[in-house]
Amino acid sequence: MRYFLPYSLAALPAAGLLIGGVWIYIVTLPAFALLILLDLALGEMPPPRPERRWINMLPVWLWPLVQWALIAWVLWEIGRERLTPLEAIGMALSVGFVTGAVGFTAAHELIHRRALAERWLGQILLTSVTFDHYSIEHVFGHHRRAGTAADSVTARRGESLYLFLPRAIARSFDVGWQIEAKRLVRAGHGPWSWRNRVLRGFVAEAALYAVIAVFAGYLGVIFFAIQSITAIVMLEIINYVEHYGLARREMAPGVYERYSARHAWDSRFRFSNWLLFNLPSHSNHHLHPGRRHDELVFEPAAPRLPVGYSLAFVLALLPPLWFRVADPILAKADAGCV
Repeated sequence: MRYFLPYSLAALPAAGLLIGGVWIYIVTLPAFALLILLDLALGEMPPPRPERRWINMLPVWLWPLVQWALIAWVLWEIGRERLTPLEAIGMALSVGFVTGAVGFTAAHELIHRRALAERWLGQILLTSVTFDHYSIEHVFGHHRRAGTAADSVTARRGESLYLFLPRAIARSFDVGWQIEAKRLVRAGHGPWSWRNRVLRGFVAEAALYAVIAVFAGYLGVIFFAIQSITAIVMLEIINYVEHYGLARREMAPGVYERYSARHAWDSRFRFSNWLLFNLPSHSNHHLHPGRRHDELVFEPAAPRLPVGYSLAFVLALLPPLWFRVADPILAKADAGCV
């Protein structure tokens, strides 16, 4: 039942909405500090055993309902003029924290599944954070290009988070569009076609903003946009942490060494893995992207973060501290000592 733990994060914006006022801003901060403390207190976990059970997917399948219910609740309150602009912005940040941490993680799990219904659930989640194209860019772009200069979300060694973020976010849509356009050309269609999944996602997101504008006004649109931006930034910070500095050698122009466990960071901290559907077991996911979260195992050859994801997130925000932690491990990995 540990995979239901992410649902506890949904209680944070819900509590802020119920209490109101300045608590909307305050309630998330101590909770984030608690996540760091729990990672440190529970420490690292032993190598997990794959445990493929349908019940382990239930929290992932149900999350889209919870996420949309939370967003709709806030929009309802805004539409009824129960929130001030400052409260609406605070709720956007609080909800974005949850949709970024849990929503993107659940969407990531779902868009990798073969079942069409599960992939649709993933798209529903991505639409709720205005990032529908991620399903194309991530599955068909990042997973094939990780560790190369062509990958939009592999951070270069010595590259700060603040240089990485604009590049990663801007290139994500561009890469997704290019991948989809090439697919359509191969099939004998033009990119400006209803068959273009990126274009369909963009139209769906635009329609969603129009509906929000009608029922919740300009403040509802502002809330939804800030919530999306917050979630997207959180996603890209995690992307930064997962692949920072782990480049594949270019054997010939445009030809890179085979992807291996050495090209993604792992974190074995127990609480981070429980909270994020084993996403910190990232090397094994890249080697076996079809595996569900309850089937992932640790890769001995993967470089290991000495902290959990919550603290790594904070360190990434402080480049000198991040470089001080990550770069020595990269040097050991280069020497074959990791």
